[in-house]
Amino acid sequence: MENASHQANVQVESLQEQLNVVSKQRDETALLLSASQEQVKQYALSLANLQMVLQHFQQEEKAMYSVELGKQKHLIAEWKKKAENLEGKVILQEGLDEANAALNSASRLKEQSDPKEDQIEGLKKQNEFR
Repeated sequence: MENASHQANVQVESLQEQLNVVSKQRDETALLLSASQEQVKQYALSLANLQMVLQHFQQEEKAMYSVELGKQKHLIAEWKKKAENLEGKVILQEGLDEANAALNSASRLKEQSDPKEDQIEGLKKQNEFR
C-alpha cells in the first residue's frame, strides 16, 4: 500500500508540476494578450490621430487652393481690364491717326489752294486796274 500511496503522491506531484507549468503559461499568455490589446488600443489611437492630422492638412490644402484660385481669378480680371483699356487706347490711337491723316490731307489741300488764291487775288487786282 505504501507503494500505491507513493505512486499516487508521485503522480500528484507530477500533475501539480504540470498544473503549475500550465498555470504559468496561462498567466504569461494572459499578460501577452493584455499587452497586445493595449498595443492595439495604442495603434487605434495613433491611427485616429493620423486621420485627424490628414483631415486637417486636407482642409488647409483646400483653403490654400481656394485662396490661390481667388488670387488667380483676381489677376485674370485685372489683366482683362488692362486688355480692355489697351484695346480702347488702340481704338483711340486709330481714331487719332485717322484724324491726323485728315488734318495732313487738309493741310496739303490748303497749301495747294494758297497759291491759287493768291493767283485769284492777283487776277482780281488786275481786273480792277483795267
